Amino acid sequence: AGMTQSSSLNWNAGTYTGAQSVGSTLGGTDAGNYVFAGTTGSYTIDPLTITGSITGGGNTYGSALAAGTAGLSGVLTNDIVTPGAVTINTTGLLSSSNNLKAGTHTGIQSVTTLGGTDAANYGFAGATANYTVTTKPITLIGITAANKIYDGNTTATAVIPDDRLGGDVLTVGYSASFSDRHVAAGKTVTLSGINLSGADAGNYSLGATSGSTAANITQLASVAWTGAGGNTLWS
Repeated sequence: AGMTQSSSLNWNAGTYTGAQSVGSTLGGTDAGNYVFAGTTGSYTIDPLTITGSITGGGNTYGSALAAGTAGLSGVLTNDIVTPGAVTINTTGLLSSSNNLKAGTHTGIQSVTTLGGTDAANYGFAGATANYTVTTKPITLIGITAANKIYDGNTTATAVIPDDRLGGDVLTVGYSASFSDRHVAAGKTVTLSGINLSGADAGNYSLGATSGSTAANITQLASVAWTGAGGNTLWS
């Protein structure tokens, strides 16, 4: 087959059988003593090596993955060559809810192929890049505290719903206390030191570490008098 040209009007890469030839004419003082039918040979054009890069790429934990943009360097002017799709390798990097964990993951983005009319004229080893997942802000929704029967102290128990992703292993820790130990309705319960723990805690960011709500301390149903005389006790 004859040699063909690329979009940049350079010869396409490949091996062209018989593309080189030497005619039957000989030169030199003694050329007349020889008969030469001529000869042909193949001609090879190697692909031009180019490089690539990936810029960008990242998402917020739990949202759709967003790959970076691939670019090429070294393509000849007017040649039609495009990078293939950027892929993200999440193997071994998923959370309990099967989302890519928060953090910067080294080299998990890659592009390995070329496309376009003139792609066969180029050699491409591929390119990789890091990928960053930012933590998901977690929202604490409608903090409540449990009512309790008077027990002489201010300790309180709270319930803190949140908007974690289904399947994630996460515990919300806290300290909670009533404003004082006395019986009353609608008493202020203050929460402090709110924190996250558990296998998937690192995928979330916590904005508020304190809060408040209200609950009741009710009277003991009954007490018993113990002892007699001057030294007496309630129990």
